[in-house]
Amino acid sequence: MSLFNPFGIGLSALRAFRLGLDTTGYNIANATTPGFSRRRVSLSSLYDPNAGGMLQAGFGVRAEVSRVHDPFLDFAVRREMTRLGADDARARMLGILEPAFGPVDAAPLQQALSRFFDAADGLTANPENLASRTEFTAAARDLARTIRDTAGQLDAAREEVDGRIVETVDRVNGLLEGIARLNRQIAAQEAGGSEAANLRDERGRLLDELSQLVPARVVIDEQGVANVYLTDSGDALVTATGARPLQLGIDGSGMHRVLARRASSGLDVTDLLRGQGELGGLIETRDVHVAAYRSELDRFASALIGEVNARHAAGFDLDGNAGLPLFEPDPPGADAAGTISVNAAILADPRLVAAAGAAGAPGDNRAALALSELRGLDLAGLGGTSLTGFVSELIADVGRDVETASTERDASAAVVQSFEARRAEASGVSLDEEAAQLVLWQRSYEAAARFLQTVDEVTQVALQLGR
Repeated sequence: MSLFNPFGIGLSALRAFRLGLDTTGYNIANATTPGFSRRRVSLSSLYDPNAGGMLQAGFGVRAEVSRVHDPFLDFAVRREMTRLGADDARARMLGILEPAFGPVDAAPLQQALSRFFDAADGLTANPENLASRTEFTAAARDLARTIRDTAGQLDAAREEVDGRIVETVDRVNGLLEGIARLNRQIAAQEAGGSEAANLRDERGRLLDELSQLVPARVVIDEQGVANVYLTDSGDALVTATGARPLQLGIDGSGMHRVLARRASSGLDVTDLLRGQGELGGLIETRDVHVAAYRSELDRFASALIGEVNARHAAGFDLDGNAGLPLFEPDPPGADAAGTISVNAAILADPRLVAAAGAAGAPGDNRAALALSELRGLDLAGLGGTSLTGFVSELIADVGRDVETASTERDASAAVVQSFEARRAEASGVSLDEEAAQLVLWQRSYEAAARFLQTVDEVTQVALQLGR
């Protein structure tokens, strides 16, 4: 064994334990850094496998720093973040609609409908009274306006959600470009043999963000490149060659469609994304929930126009003329809720309200009574439900959907927190553990320094004896 071999052993130990101290300090400094994975120092002995003999002591110690992470927990966290993204988007967007409908007992639409039928009751009691007729036409006008306002709020909410879809696609594409850039940097750095731990941490953080926005499957290849694919369609979003950003198209109703980039054209993946990730949650809210509420409101408005006008046309006004349509358009079109209004002629002249059941009988109230009885009459056009019952169910459905979305969001958030805690336990920084490691590396460094000091003293003695 060379006289200077112990010095090499001691110096390698000092370097290794100093690396341990530095790494522990780096872990402590980044204990609260988002996406940071703990660094671990691994030690292995340096020796000559061909050397033998009783006095073989090796050449020292090798220290290597590696990034601690668990791919399975990364997958689990991202899978649950996709679900949370959808639930959170749905809860936030449906929450915008709740004020438009309100609670069942205080909803503007329900109150306006009640006032309309209350006015019809008043008209039944006083069919010849112009004040009762004026009150009836005013209540009809307020009901039509409330229906239009509610339809307008639904349309505005749908446009708002559509705008959020465009913004989310832009965010997705920004993340895809960032991941592709980090892929190139990681491949270049790791070509030299060292792990690009910091770059991998940053890429992992971007992949977490991406998973909350869209359902993504991540495959890390042998070169360390993260290939990202849409879960259901399999379309590539990021490959070794770069990012493939999502595209946008416009459908016949003016709403945006999401397209995956193909070689020659884009594939419409809007329906595949529905209900998955924040983008899918927005799509579901726009195309399922808001569209359903709007359709049901149109159905209600059509039934109201048809049933009220039929009864009003069967009556006679104060001058003995047959009743005109009370609500317009008659018949109702596809956008009944957005276009409903009261006949301008009747609004201008309450004498045209057809309350009588026979011509020349101004005190007769049979037509007004038929209008009043609509309050609780089950209608085939509404699935055997009355007008008031249908509105109550619609408002209750909105409230239930909002409550369900909020509950599902809270449940998904709890699951994500659970998996994130497990991931932090596996790859995060524990300050208590790092404090213990700090003492260990410190003591080891001191021992290595003492070893070198002792070797130096022994060497001096040996040199003196050799003179």
